[in-house]
Amino acid sequence: TTCAGCSTSADCAGFPATSVCDANGGCRGCVLDSECESEICNTDGTCRDATTVLYVDTMGTDVGTCAKSAPCLTLQFALTQANGVQHVVIRPGEYLFATEVLISATTTPATALVVHGTGATLSGGDTTVLGSVLETSGDVPLDLRGVTLTRYQVDPTFLRYPQCISAVNARLSNVQFDDCSTAQLLDSELEDFVASNVSLSIGGASARIERGSVRQGQITVSSVQVGLPVATIKNVSVFTTDQPSLSITNAQCTVRLSSFYSTSNGPAISCRNPTELNMRSSVVWAPGRQAVQTCTNINDSIVGPLKLAFLDNSDPVFVDDRLHIGLSSAAIDRVACGIDDTIDFEGTQRPSGVRCDYGSDER
Repeated sequence: TTCAGCSTSADCAGFPATSVCDANGGCRGCVLDSECESEICNTDGTCRDATTVLYVDTMGTDVGTCAKSAPCLTLQFALTQANGVQHVVIRPGEYLFATEVLISATTTPATALVVHGTGATLSGGDTTVLGSVLETSGDVPLDLRGVTLTRYQVDPTFLRYPQCISAVNARLSNVQFDDCSTAQLLDSELEDFVASNVSLSIGGASARIERGSVRQGQITVSSVQVGLPVATIKNVSVFTTDQPSLSITNAQCTVRLSSFYSTSNGPAISCRNPTELNMRSSVVWAPGRQAVQTCTNINDSIVGPLKLAFLDNSDPVFVDDRLHIGLSSAAIDRVACGIDDTIDFEGTQRPSGVRCDYGSDER
Protein backbone atom coordinates (compact mmCIF):
# COMPACT_ATOMS: atom_id res chain seq x y z
CA THR A 1 0.00 0.00 0.00
CA THR A 2 1.34 3.42 -0.92
CA CYS A 3 0.46 6.40 1.28
CA ALA A 4 -0.11 9.65 -0.60
CA GLY A 5 0.13 13.12 0.88
CA CYS A 6 -2.52 15.77 0.59
CA SER A 7 -2.96 17.70 -2.65
CA THR A 8 -5.39 20.37 -1.41
CA SER A 9 -6.43 21.63 2.01
CA ALA A 10 -9.74 19.81 1.57
CA ASP A 11 -7.79 16.54 1.98
CA CYS A 12 -6.91 17.62 5.53
CA ALA A 13 -10.53 17.93 6.67
CA GLY A 14 -11.39 15.78 9.64
CA PHE A 15 -7.91 15.74 11.15
CA PRO A 16 -7.53 17.72 14.38
CA ALA A 17 -5.72 21.06 13.97
CA THR A 18 -4.54 20.27 10.42
CA SER A 19 -6.49 22.62 8.18
CA VAL A 20 -3.83 23.35 5.57
CA CYS A 21 -2.03 21.23 2.97
CA ASP A 22 1.54 22.51 2.77
CA ALA A 23 3.93 22.53 -0.20
CA ASN A 24 5.37 19.14 0.80
CA GLY A 25 2.02 17.38 0.74
CA GLY A 26 1.61 17.30 4.51
CA CYS A 27 -1.31 18.51 6.60
CA ARG A 28 -0.62 21.14 9.25
CA GLY A 29 -2.43 23.73 11.28
CA CYS A 30 -3.07 27.15 9.80
CA VAL A 31 -0.89 30.10 10.74
CA LEU A 32 -2.38 32.94 8.70
CA ASP A 33 -5.99 33.97 8.15
CA SER A 34 -5.28 33.93 4.41
CA GLU A 35 -4.69 30.16 4.56
CA CYS A 36 -8.30 29.54 5.51
CA GLU A 37 -11.33 29.47 3.23
CA SER A 38 -13.22 31.33 5.97
CA GLU A 39 -10.44 33.98 6.17
CA ILE A 40 -10.06 33.23 9.89
CA CYS A 41 -7.34 31.05 11.45
CA ASN A 42 -8.16 30.13 15.04
CA THR A 43 -5.47 30.26 17.72
CA ASP A 44 -5.42 26.43 17.87
CA GLY A 45 -4.43 26.14 14.18
CA THR A 46 -7.88 25.25 12.90
CA CYS A 47 -9.82 27.26 10.34
CA ARG A 48 -13.12 28.71 11.49
CA ASP A 49 -16.20 27.45 9.67
CA ALA A 50 -17.21 30.13 7.15
CA THR A 51 -20.91 29.49 7.82
CA THR A 52 -20.44 30.89 11.34
CA VAL A 53 -18.78 34.12 10.13
CA LEU A 54 -20.31 37.39 8.94
CA TYR A 55 -18.59 39.21 6.05
CA VAL A 56 -18.41 42.92 5.23
CA ASP A 57 -17.09 44.15 1.87
CA THR A 58 -16.87 47.55 0.14
CA MET A 59 -18.78 45.95 -2.76
CA GLY A 60 -21.41 44.28 -0.56
CA THR A 61 -25.09 45.08 0.01
CA ASP A 62 -26.96 45.36 3.30
CA VAL A 63 -29.39 42.51 2.69
CA GLY A 64 -29.45 38.85 3.68
CA THR A 65 -27.21 37.26 6.28
CA CYS A 66 -23.76 38.66 5.36
CA ALA A 67 -22.56 35.29 4.06
CA LYS A 68 -19.13 34.86 2.49
CA SER A 69 -20.61 34.67 -1.00
CA ALA A 70 -22.97 37.62 -0.40
CA PRO A 71 -21.28 40.01 2.05
CA CYS A 72 -22.99 43.03 3.51
CA LEU A 73 -21.75 46.60 3.01
CA THR A 74 -21.60 48.00 6.53
CA LEU A 75 -20.56 46.90 9.99
CA GLN A 76 -23.78 48.42 11.31
CA PHE A 77 -25.88 45.95 9.29
CA ALA A 78 -23.63 43.04 10.22
CA LEU A 79 -24.25 43.80 13.89
CA THR A 80 -27.95 43.14 13.37
CA GLN A 81 -27.19 39.68 11.94
CA ALA A 82 -24.80 38.65 14.72
CA ASN A 83 -25.46 35.97 17.32
CA GLY A 84 -23.57 34.59 20.32
CA VAL A 85 -19.80 35.02 20.18
CA GLN A 86 -19.76 36.39 16.66
CA HIS A 87 -16.74 36.65 14.33
CA VAL A 88 -16.90 39.33 11.63
CA VAL A 89 -14.48 39.65 8.70
CA ILE A 90 -14.15 43.18 7.31
CA ARG A 91 -12.38 42.83 4.00
CA PRO A 92 -9.62 45.24 2.84
CA GLY A 93 -10.72 48.74 1.92
CA GLU A 94 -11.84 51.97 3.55
CA TYR A 95 -15.17 52.25 5.34
CA LEU A 96 -16.35 55.80 6.11
CA PHE A 97 -18.76 56.42 8.99
CA ALA A 98 -20.70 59.71 9.13
CA THR A 99 -21.68 58.90 12.72
CA GLU A 100 -20.13 56.66 15.34
CA VAL A 101 -21.03 52.98 15.45
CA LEU A 102 -22.40 51.89 18.82
CA ILE A 103 -21.68 48.31 19.86
CA SER A 104 -24.06 47.29 22.64
CA ALA A 105 -26.90 44.93 23.48
CA THR A 106 -29.26 47.48 21.94
CA THR A 107 -27.57 47.30 18.52
CA THR A 108 -26.64 43.61 18.23
CA PRO A 109 -27.88 40.23 19.51
CA ALA A 110 -24.23 39.11 19.87
CA THR A 111 -22.87 38.35 23.33
CA ALA A 112 -19.31 39.14 22.19
CA LEU A 113 -17.84 40.48 18.96
CA VAL A 114 -14.52 39.55 17.29
CA VAL A 115 -13.72 41.80 14.33
CA HIS A 116 -11.03 40.66 11.86
CA GLY A 117 -9.95 43.47 9.57
CA THR A 118 -6.42 43.14 8.23
CA GLY A 119 -6.20 45.72 5.46
CA ALA A 120 -9.45 47.40 6.47
CA THR A 121 -9.66 51.02 7.65
CA LEU A 122 -12.69 52.26 9.57
CA SER A 123 -12.77 56.06 9.40
CA GLY A 124 -14.80 58.97 10.64
CA GLY A 125 -14.78 60.50 7.20
CA ASP A 126 -17.12 63.41 7.92
CA THR A 127 -14.92 66.13 9.45
CA THR A 128 -18.01 67.98 10.71
CA VAL A 129 -19.01 65.13 13.00
CA LEU A 130 -17.39 65.06 16.44
CA GLY A 131 -17.15 61.92 18.52
CA SER A 132 -15.87 58.43 17.89
CA VAL A 133 -15.63 55.94 15.07
CA LEU A 134 -16.67 53.15 17.43
CA GLU A 135 -18.24 53.33 20.85
CA THR A 136 -18.92 50.41 23.17
CA SER A 137 -21.26 50.31 26.13
CA GLY A 138 -19.52 47.39 27.86
CA ASP A 139 -22.26 44.77 27.66
CA VAL A 140 -20.81 43.31 24.43
CA PRO A 141 -17.04 42.65 24.73
CA LEU A 142 -15.15 43.72 21.61
CA ASP A 143 -12.00 42.12 20.17
CA LEU A 144 -10.33 43.99 17.30
CA ARG A 145 -7.78 42.13 15.18
CA GLY A 146 -5.72 43.81 12.48
CA VAL A 147 -8.06 46.78 12.06
CA THR A 148 -7.00 50.36 11.35
CA LEU A 149 -9.31 52.97 12.91
CA THR A 150 -8.91 56.73 12.60
CA ARG A 151 -10.70 60.02 12.09
CA TYR A 152 -9.99 62.65 9.44
CA GLN A 153 -10.28 65.61 11.79
CA VAL A 154 -8.33 67.44 14.44
CA ASP A 155 -8.33 65.90 17.94
CA PRO A 156 -9.60 62.49 16.79
CA THR A 157 -10.98 59.79 19.02
CA PHE A 158 -11.44 56.46 17.31
CA LEU A 159 -12.85 54.49 20.20
CA ARG A 160 -14.60 55.96 23.23
CA TYR A 161 -15.14 54.26 26.56
CA PRO A 162 -14.29 50.78 25.32
CA GLN A 163 -15.15 48.35 28.08
CA CYS A 164 -13.65 44.87 28.02
CA ILE A 165 -11.87 45.39 24.71
CA SER A 166 -8.95 43.59 23.13
CA ALA A 167 -6.98 44.85 20.13
CA VAL A 168 -4.44 42.67 18.33
CA ASN A 169 -2.30 43.76 15.34
CA ALA A 170 -4.31 46.97 15.09
CA ARG A 171 -3.35 50.49 13.97
CA LEU A 172 -5.22 53.01 16.03
CA SER A 173 -5.64 56.69 16.71
CA ASN A 174 -6.92 57.81 20.12
CA VAL A 175 -8.11 55.24 22.66
CA GLN A 176 -9.83 55.55 26.03
CA PHE A 177 -10.17 52.62 28.44
CA ASP A 178 -12.67 53.10 31.27
CA ASP A 179 -14.27 50.71 33.76
CA CYS A 180 -12.89 47.54 32.22
CA SER A 181 -11.19 44.58 33.86
CA THR A 182 -9.85 42.94 30.70
CA ALA A 183 -8.68 45.72 28.36
CA GLN A 184 -5.59 44.95 26.31
CA LEU A 185 -3.63 46.20 23.31
CA LEU A 186 -1.27 43.63 21.81
CA ASP A 187 1.04 44.04 18.80
CA SER A 188 -0.68 47.33 18.01
CA GLU A 189 0.29 50.86 17.01
CA LEU A 190 -1.12 54.21 18.04
CA GLU A 191 -0.14 56.75 15.43
CA ASP A 192 -0.72 60.38 14.54
CA PHE A 193 -2.83 59.95 11.40
CA VAL A 194 -4.26 63.49 11.25
CA ALA A 195 -1.57 65.89 12.48
CA SER A 196 -2.89 65.75 16.03
CA ASN A 197 -1.40 64.06 19.07
CA VAL A 198 -2.71 60.61 19.87
CA SER A 199 -3.52 59.40 23.34
CA LEU A 200 -4.01 56.09 25.12
CA SER A 201 -6.01 56.96 28.22
CA ILE A 202 -6.59 54.41 30.98
CA GLY A 203 -8.97 55.48 33.73
CA GLY A 204 -10.77 53.27 36.24
CA ALA A 205 -9.56 50.28 34.27
CA SER A 206 -7.08 47.44 34.25
CA ALA A 207 -5.10 47.39 31.03
CA ARG A 208 -2.33 45.29 29.50
CA ILE A 209 -0.27 46.89 26.76
CA GLU A 210 2.38 44.75 25.10
CA ARG A 211 4.48 44.83 21.94
CA GLY A 212 3.50 48.11 20.38
CA SER A 213 4.35 51.73 19.76
CA VAL A 214 2.86 55.17 20.27
CA ARG A 215 4.19 57.81 17.89
CA GLN A 216 3.66 61.50 18.60
CA GLY A 217 1.46 60.71 21.56
CA GLN A 218 1.12 59.82 25.20
CA ILE A 219 0.01 57.02 27.52
CA THR A 220 -2.03 58.41 30.41
CA VAL A 221 -2.98 56.29 33.42
CA SER A 222 -5.25 58.15 35.80
CA SER A 223 -8.15 57.67 38.19
CA VAL A 224 -11.05 59.33 36.40
CA GLN A 225 -13.72 57.00 37.77
CA VAL A 226 -14.23 54.80 40.80
CA GLY A 227 -11.58 52.11 40.98
CA LEU A 228 -7.81 52.23 40.85
CA PRO A 229 -6.41 51.94 37.32
CA VAL A 230 -3.74 49.28 36.97
CA ALA A 231 -1.62 49.20 33.82
CA THR A 232 1.01 46.69 32.74
CA ILE A 233 3.28 47.96 29.95
CA LYS A 234 5.89 45.73 28.32
CA ASN A 235 7.83 45.99 25.05
CA VAL A 236 6.29 49.36 24.21
CA SER A 237 7.94 52.43 22.67
CA VAL A 238 6.47 55.92 23.14
CA PHE A 239 7.78 58.95 21.22
CA THR A 240 6.52 62.51 21.66
CA THR A 241 7.76 66.05 21.15
CA ASP A 242 5.37 68.19 23.21
CA GLN A 243 4.15 66.25 26.26
CA PRO A 244 5.27 63.52 28.68
CA SER A 245 5.32 60.13 26.99
CA LEU A 246 3.88 58.51 30.14
CA SER A 247 1.76 60.31 32.74
CA ILE A 248 0.50 58.54 35.89
CA THR A 249 -1.95 59.99 38.42
CA ASN A 250 -3.49 58.04 41.33
CA ALA A 251 -2.78 54.75 39.60
CA GLN A 252 -0.44 51.78 39.56
CA CYS A 253 1.76 51.16 36.55
CA THR A 254 4.26 48.34 36.00
CA VAL A 255 6.72 48.85 33.13
CA ARG A 256 9.31 46.46 31.72
CA LEU A 257 11.48 46.46 28.59
CA SER A 258 9.97 49.68 27.27
CA SER A 259 11.32 52.96 25.87
CA PHE A 260 10.08 56.51 26.41
CA TYR A 261 11.35 59.64 24.64
CA SER A 262 10.15 63.22 24.93
CA THR A 263 11.52 66.57 23.79
CA SER A 264 8.75 68.55 25.50
CA ASN A 265 9.42 71.23 28.09
CA GLY A 266 8.58 68.74 30.82
CA PRO A 267 9.74 65.23 31.78
CA ALA A 268 9.39 62.09 29.67
CA ILE A 269 7.57 60.37 32.57
CA SER A 270 5.49 62.10 35.22
CA CYS A 271 4.01 60.60 38.40
CA ARG A 272 1.71 62.28 40.91
CA ASN A 273 2.93 59.98 43.70
CA PRO A 274 6.33 58.24 43.94
CA THR A 275 4.84 54.76 44.47
CA GLU A 276 2.73 54.78 41.31
CA LEU A 277 5.45 53.46 39.00
CA ASN A 278 7.40 50.19 39.10
CA MET A 279 9.88 50.21 36.20
CA ARG A 280 12.69 47.82 35.23
CA SER A 281 14.91 47.16 32.20
CA SER A 282 13.67 50.24 30.37
CA VAL A 283 14.96 53.47 28.82
CA VAL A 284 13.69 56.99 29.57
CA TRP A 285 15.23 59.87 27.60
CA ALA A 286 14.42 63.59 27.69
CA PRO A 287 17.19 65.69 26.12
CA GLY A 288 17.91 68.91 28.03
CA ARG A 289 15.69 68.28 31.05
CA GLN A 290 14.98 65.90 33.92
CA ALA A 291 13.64 62.68 32.42
CA VAL A 292 11.30 61.69 35.27
CA GLN A 293 9.23 63.68 37.73
CA THR A 294 8.33 62.36 41.20
CA CYS A 295 8.61 58.71 40.06
CA THR A 296 11.11 56.82 42.24
CA ASN A 297 10.71 53.06 41.84
CA ILE A 298 12.92 52.74 38.75
CA ASN A 299 15.59 50.02 38.67
CA ASP A 300 18.05 48.52 36.18
CA SER A 301 17.22 51.14 33.55
CA ILE A 302 18.78 53.98 31.57
CA VAL A 303 17.41 57.40 32.54
CA GLY A 304 18.90 60.60 31.13
CA PRO A 305 20.69 62.40 29.79
CA LEU A 306 20.59 64.38 33.06
CA LYS A 307 21.89 62.15 35.81
CA LEU A 308 19.42 60.60 38.26
CA ALA A 309 20.90 59.03 41.41
CA PHE A 310 21.85 55.35 41.14
CA LEU A 311 20.73 55.07 37.50
CA ASP A 312 22.77 54.84 34.31
CA ASN A 313 22.49 57.86 32.00
CA SER A 314 24.59 56.50 29.12
CA ASP A 315 23.30 57.32 25.63
CA PRO A 316 20.78 54.73 24.30
CA VAL A 317 21.41 56.07 20.74
CA PHE A 318 17.85 56.15 19.46
CA VAL A 319 17.91 56.30 15.66
CA ASP A 320 14.24 56.99 14.78
CA ASP A 321 10.82 57.80 16.20
CA ARG A 322 10.10 54.13 16.85
CA LEU A 323 13.04 54.23 19.25
CA HIS A 324 15.18 51.61 17.57
CA ILE A 325 18.68 51.66 19.05
CA GLY A 326 22.00 51.99 17.21
CA LEU A 327 25.02 49.70 17.26
CA SER A 328 26.77 51.82 19.91
CA SER A 329 23.76 51.96 22.24
CA ALA A 330 24.39 51.60 25.96
CA ALA A 331 21.15 49.59 26.15
CA ILE A 332 22.61 46.51 24.41
CA ASP A 333 23.06 43.25 26.40
CA ARG A 334 22.11 44.75 29.75
CA VAL A 335 19.81 42.34 31.58
CA ALA A 336 19.21 38.60 31.92
CA CYS A 337 16.14 37.61 29.91
CA GLY A 338 13.17 36.27 31.81
CA ILE A 339 11.42 33.09 30.71
CA ASP A 340 8.75 35.10 28.86
CA ASP A 341 11.14 37.70 27.40
CA THR A 342 11.31 36.09 23.97
CA ILE A 343 10.54 38.95 21.56
CA ASP A 344 10.73 42.74 21.41
CA PHE A 345 8.06 45.28 20.44
CA GLU A 346 8.22 44.30 16.75
CA GLY A 347 8.59 40.55 17.21
CA THR A 348 12.39 40.38 16.96
CA GLN A 349 13.73 37.47 19.00
CA ARG A 350 15.24 38.22 22.42
CA PRO A 351 18.09 38.01 23.17
CA SER A 352 20.05 38.75 20.02
CA GLY A 353 23.26 38.67 22.07
CA VAL A 354 24.05 37.06 25.40
CA ARG A 355 21.50 39.15 27.34
CA CYS A 356 18.37 41.15 26.66
CA ASP A 357 18.70 44.80 25.68
CA TYR A 358 17.11 47.49 27.82
CA GLY A 359 14.01 49.06 26.35
CA SER A 360 11.52 48.04 23.68
CA ASP A 361 13.99 47.31 20.86
CA GLU A 362 16.31 44.28 20.68
CA ARG A 363 19.25 45.29 18.48
